[in-house]
Amino acid sequence: MPVDAWFDVMTALSGSDRSTALIFAGIAEIPLSGLLGTLAAMAARPRHHGR
Repeated sequence: MPVDAWFDVMTALSGSDRSTALIFAGIAEIPLSGLLGTLAAMAARPRHHGR
């Protein structure tokens, strides 16, 4: 997702298109990629059942 955000920003035309891409990247794509990365790391941890 961070690469997609970078691609969207870099390929956007200047002006309002670039502003929209930057806002969407900062509000949605980058935070969501952090959340999903954290969830994936938590899911990949081995679980111990205390027995």
